[in-house]
Amino acid sequence: MLERAGVDVTVLEREPQLAEDLRASTWHPPTLDMMETLGFVDEILAKGLIARHFQHRDRRSGAIAEFDLELLAPGGHAVHFAGLALGLAIVALEFRRKEAVA
Repeated sequence: MLERAGVDVTVLEREPQLAEDLRASTWHPPTLDMMETLGFVDEILAKGLIARHFQHRDRRSGAIAEFDLELLAPGGHAVHFAGLALGLAIVALEFRRKEAVA
């Protein structure tokens, strides 16, 4: 998004390649909003598991807080994937497809 706005961008990664065991698997409403502006949200929603509720959990005692994303923002939900890599792969493939059409 920054590059599209004319801002020079440099991405730095400490590791020589992307990790394959990424643990992040949830895309929250602000990220989905950003993906929507890039035209990717339909594919993300179609391939992910839609979750209306989000929990912060304590490993010993269980759920300690649960948020109903619909109450926080109408139409609010998160999207879960088997891993962040799957979600990023979907976005990358869609980006390539759109760039090929343009």
